[in-house]
Amino acid sequence: MVILAAAGCRSAGPVPLAPIAPSLPQPTLQQIAYTEPSPTAPAPLTAAECVARATTAGRLDGQSIELLTVERNLAALTPGSETADKAELAFRAKLLDLGAAAEKSYWAWYGAVAAEKFRTDAVRLADELRDRSRELLKSGLVTVQDLARIEGAALDQHGQLLAAKRDRRQAESRLAELLDLAPCAAFAFTAAEPPADAPPWTADESVAAALAQRPELRGAFVEFRSTPDKGKHGKRDSLAALKSERAWLTYRDLQVRIERATRDAHADMMTASAAKRLGDAAKAAVSRRVDAIEEKSKDPSFGDAGERIAGRLELAEAEAAAVRAAVAVRGAVAELRRQRGEILAP
Repeated sequence: MVILAAAGCRSAGPVPLAPIAPSLPQPTLQQIAYTEPSPTAPAPLTAAECVARATTAGRLDGQSIELLTVERNLAALTPGSETADKAELAFRAKLLDLGAAAEKSYWAWYGAVAAEKFRTDAVRLADELRDRSRELLKSGLVTVQDLARIEGAALDQHGQLLAAKRDRRQAESRLAELLDLAPCAAFAFTAAEPPADAPPWTADESVAAALAQRPELRGAFVEFRSTPDKGKHGKRDSLAALKSERAWLTYRDLQVRIERATRDAHADMMTASAAKRLGDAAKAAVSRRVDAIEEKSKDPSFGDAGERIAGRLELAEAEAAAVRAAVAVRGAVAELRRQRGEILAP
């Protein structure tokens, strides 16, 4: 485990945070410049731009980043460097949470928009298959039971479309809240990028980044450093020693928790990446089968249009599943980025 060496007493002192290895990325937690999109037309929005806006003018849990900035600046004017350091680190921790929330919400919104599109296509195909089956029933090529099953599936697709529309509106509302947009305003954005694969981070690299960059850990170190180990008259007493020992143990315990959470987040990212590969493979297999049906349908003797429609409907489902898997990867990456102490930058 990448944990600093344990010490049983104050005299050993904490091991200072080691600088991150040069081979690892060196992200910054500085606020990112953001340019307002034109309100006249839907503006393309990337995940990085979404994070940039959230970390400069966003709102998390009802608290605006502007208010947090003012509170940090006020603390910096308070005598004593410890107060200023704690305020700065608390601000950076909040900034990490806000950036990760914005990144996750962006991809949740992306997935909800894609799901609504796929559901719209699925409804159209299901209705076509229902209508085709009704025609085949007249010629005796489809039984009443088959038609009832197909009509039930079409109704189910309509229900799923309504649910997808609801999910998309909720995702837009959540993202608008994080970007501090008016809740009743139209969401005038369109997604501008497809989800990418997971970055090639190893678990050990992520743990090293977390221990070097997480503001909570540095805050615990500042708290330990500011805890006196002597009493009022400069003499070591039991109360001061216990307070000092508690601050040191809190610092060490936080290291353990951060490493565990970072490794868990890395495992979640790898699991999501594996699911994405399976989803892509399944979509490719269905696509090849649909291509074969389309090729067969060119033969004048091919008369089953229902098979073509059913194949396209299956492909739409496979494409929707692949997008869900890709979005899950980006959500896992956003959480791992937060554990590493990083904010997505343009």
